[in-house]
Amino acid sequence: MPLLFDSSKQEHYLPLPSPHSHIRLTPPRLSDVPASVSLLNDPKIYASLANPPFPYEIHHAVDFITKAKGNIDRVLEELSKGHVGGVLVSGCPVRSIREVQPDGSDVYLGDVEIRRHLFEEIGDLDGRARFVEINNAKELGDPTIVWSIGDCLASSHHNQGIMTSAIRTIINEWGIPHMNT
Repeated sequence: MPLLFDSSKQEHYLPLPSPHSHIRLTPPRLSDVPASVSLLNDPKIYASLANPPFPYEIHHAVDFITKAKGNIDRVLEELSKGHVGGVLVSGCPVRSIREVQPDGSDVYLGDVEIRRHLFEEIGDLDGRARFVEINNAKELGDPTIVWSIGDCLASSHHNQGIMTSAIRTIINEWGIPHMNT
């Protein structure tokens, strides 16, 4: 499935397949800040995450979303340089999980990202830095690149298969054809 464009919101998106066709992946928006802060301060969420600070505050969300938007802009620029037959890019231009409402509005539910692995499981910081440097030096499309997924979902939507569907979509519809994951 190609990346779709919602002209009413002026943004790209990937829809999830049925039975989650009311859920889509979009770029992050600064309007997500309040929902993001609430989500990442939910004990059912933050207890299973390694990276975000706790308590998660407005400035954390603004910084995170601003950085994510910059990364997405870079990926969209890479895509614009594409050619017939496709182009490999460094990331996915959609990551925010949204539930589309009957009136066309949407509700922010969480985040899913595919990225080059950060090797956070390696305790030795110098060793970790070496692995990250080696992995980041690999050319796009190199089958030996190590990738990882980061994700979180509003606890109100746990146990519905949404994150499984989102990860499957981001890998199969974007990662494999556009990143050679």
